[in-house]
Amino acid sequence: SYEARAVARMEYMRDGDPNYSYYCTGTLMADTAVSGTPYFLTATHCVGTQTEASTVSTYWFYRSAACQSTVPNPNAVEVQGGSTLLRVSSDSDLSFLQLSGRPPTGAVHAGSLVGQPALDVAVGGLHHPGGELLKLSEGRVNAYGSCIGNFCQADEGSDGNYLVLRWTRGVTAQGSSGSPIFAQVGSRR
Repeated sequence: SYEARAVARMEYMRDGDPNYSYYCTGTLMADTAVSGTPYFLTATHCVGTQTEASTVSTYWFYRSAACQSTVPNPNAVEVQGGSTLLRVSSDSDLSFLQLSGRPPTGAVHAGSLVGQPALDVAVGGLHHPGGELLKLSEGRVNAYGSCIGNFCQADEGSDGNYLVLRWTRGVTAQGSSGSPIFAQVGSRR
């Protein structure tokens, strides 16, 4: 899908240990100027310091070669070079990076929804659980949630800083962190 071209598997190091890598997911994000700047959104608990951001490598088109296949797409591309950490928000578990290496031809910049999606809207999540090939989870926005540290609860209103999703197909797991969800807005996701 078009949206899958905005999502990359991310590999990084923590604590300066070059012998052990961690995996998360991130998204190439558009800006309002349509500048083509390689802004990349992921989770703070994945990359929360400049030291970690400097070790980031991204893997584009890291998905199966065909539906129901475990054979990797031969067009997968690794981009090394690290990134610059532009913003961190522990409250929303958000890290905003600028990649040093350019994403490959064919990668696209995802747009953002300003405001919250409506309750019960259908969503799709694209992610790399366990650093594996790209997976799709489908579901709906079930509620808004508020989280403080590791404690989260549903929020009666729309003031929550997180979305509570109910997956009807697929799951999320370690490595899915930092992944986007896409909702239909008009004729686009």
